[in-house]
Amino acid sequence: MKLTAFALTGVGFTLMSGASTAWLLGLAKSKASAKAFDQDKFFLEADIIGRIATIAAAFGAVRLLSIAPQILWWGMAAIGIVALGFGMTLEETRELNADSRRGLVLSSTLATLRMPIITAILISSLFFGLEAAIRNVIYQPFVMDLKRGQLAYLAYFQTTLALARFAGGLFYKYHLIHLKRGIELSVLSLLVFAGAQFFAARVDSYLSFVMIYGPAIFTLGWYFPVRDSYLNRNIPDSIRATALSVDSMVNKLASAAGCLILGLMVNRASISGLWNYGAVFLVFAAVALGATRVICKLGMRRVKSDISEVL
Repeated sequence: MKLTAFALTGVGFTLMSGASTAWLLGLAKSKASAKAFDQDKFFLEADIIGRIATIAAAFGAVRLLSIAPQILWWGMAAIGIVALGFGMTLEETRELNADSRRGLVLSSTLATLRMPIITAILISSLFFGLEAAIRNVIYQPFVMDLKRGQLAYLAYFQTTLALARFAGGLFYKYHLIHLKRGIELSVLSLLVFAGAQFFAARVDSYLSFVMIYGPAIFTLGWYFPVRDSYLNRNIPDSIRATALSVDSMVNKLASAAGCLILGLMVNRASISGLWNYGAVFLVFAAVALGATRVICKLGMRRVKSDISEVL
């Protein structure tokens, strides 16, 4: 029963991820003029707010789980019900429920997903999801083993990572965004993260692990918002919610499948070595994401060639 409940929750949040992002992006655009709206900063600021929430919840969640676990789960259920009720009242939701638009949305979504750039991004999401499965299965027992089972260090670790990602987002916003090299920096972030996981497989100290892993998470402070902005820039407004939900589904399904398989196979002796496999998947994700830049350049050359032939 509990496994079924978690599965249904995962499906619900996956579907909601696309709808909520599409709604927030549309709302932000409607409240600002075309010239004033900066999509890159929008996703950066949204991610920074998310890190603040993570920091605030890290110790609270550990405390609630140790005192009364049911309170945490009832709270999450209440939030989900409120989100459902709020979402169903939105005008955009009522429009998308019209039968006359369902076929159009589906065909448009399939056409968009077949675009080479979007396909490459989805492949990158797939590999990142596989890496996330490994990380989600092993990092908690890995940290607990390093700290001899002290539960509080999970909260310290989570807070440290949230602070690092928060700082990375701010650093990108104030020092790197003007370079207009978001995709290149995102690929670099994945490669740095992969390198950190290769080293993580060889450390036996909590402090050493945090010193290696923290800077890598710092670079993820711009990876997620830059990737989200890039993906959204290539998706039509009319199918944004559906396409983003598909992207989330690819990532979460890969992660869920990986967790199920690893859950049956992993043991304490093999935990450290699994970091290496996670690093390999990150390298694949970086290659797929980097391919979008090549695809984009080839597309621009093709357009220029077509113009030259017309002239």
